[in-house]
Amino acid sequence: MNTDALLHMMNVLGGMPAEDSILEAEARGQRSMCSGVDLPINTYGTDADFIRAGFTFGANVDDVFRAATMPEGWSKQPTDHSMWSDIVDENGNKRGGIFYKAAFYDRSAHMRLDRRFSIRKDYDLAENYAVEHGVASKYAVSQCSVFDAKQGQPVFVGDCYVLRREARRSALDFLEANYPGWESVHAYWDEEADA
Repeated sequence: MNTDALLHMMNVLGGMPAEDSILEAEARGQRSMCSGVDLPINTYGTDADFIRAGFTFGANVDDVFRAATMPEGWSKQPTDHSMWSDIVDENGNKRGGIFYKAAFYDRSAHMRLDRRFSIRKDYDLAENYAVEHGVASKYAVSQCSVFDAKQGQPVFVGDCYVLRREARRSALDFLEANYPGWESVHAYWDEEADA
């Protein structure tokens, strides 16, 4: 029996609700992962993207993690959700994320790098538009913005459209005109946004 399963059994036998014991194990796993050097084996994207950013990878240490180093000055920082942690660069920019479920019965992890610019939908603004223009449902209206992860705010807010593809198209048009390499996780992090 592994250590986490044994701790869970001891907690439950000691009167702790099973759910609380699992949440405690997940929080403990997050703290351990963030303070350690190992990183998940599974990635969204390719290892080449991580290596280009300055990561190095070594041998697997178990079926979930492998030995690794992050770029100089980068760190893993816990979020308020015990299964998610941020990958933060030397300038404090959130450059990616790590999911780690440390529950003994379903242990898994993966990580990703984020683009600087992403398209987001704003349902609150769409709801206001729907009310103002007599559209039956806010879900029939879509508005997209271009979010700049480095600045922590939108750099473009499109108009509301009844057709979702038109809302997305306006955000894509903005990106293609101003940041044509936006789909790369490496693009524009060292530049100031000027649009």
